[in-house]
Amino acid sequence: MESEEKYIINQGAATKKGKLKIYIGMSAGVGKTYRMLQEAHQLLIDGVNVKIGYVET
Repeated sequence: MESEEKYIINQGAATKKGKLKIYIGMSAGVGKTYRMLQEAHQLLIDGVNVKIGYVET
């Protein structure tokens, strides 16, 4: 059982933290969504696992 616990702990230590990037613009139509999708597409090409969220207030 102890070796299984060490394995789980080591798996957690091996994971990388993600990055949060927020796109802010002064008004609608300045290219926030376009830029976000453009950068996400390039990251996907580079083999990065990308997640996108959208919040409107």
